[in-house]
Amino acid sequence: MAWFSDADLRRVADAWSYDQGAERVQMISAIAVVVGAAVATVHDGETYRVHLGDDGTGGLWGRCDCADGRGGLFCHHCVAVGLALAPTATPGQARPDPRADATGR
Repeated sequence: MAWFSDADLRRVADAWSYDQGAERVQMISAIAVVVGAAVATVHDGETYRVHLGDDGTGGLWGRCDCADGRGGLFCHHCVAVGLALAPTATPGQARPDPRADATGR
């Protein structure tokens, strides 16, 4: 179970990133989850590495190697991974197996 909710995702992402992230959940090829953190691979034209974590104060942080993520935004790739893990994922979206390691096994 994720340490954050859909409401947390909406707080850290702007509306465009949230909407675009909801459309990209199925582009995730692997998610590795440990307590309070996740690492995922998202294929969206290029392959991006996404890291989500608990900031230690109950907040959610995200990092992605896409242009928006490198610019410091909680990008749509971070949202996609968050939606795949959140207890209330966007209806109609596939949820990758959070038990899979970063290679998809």
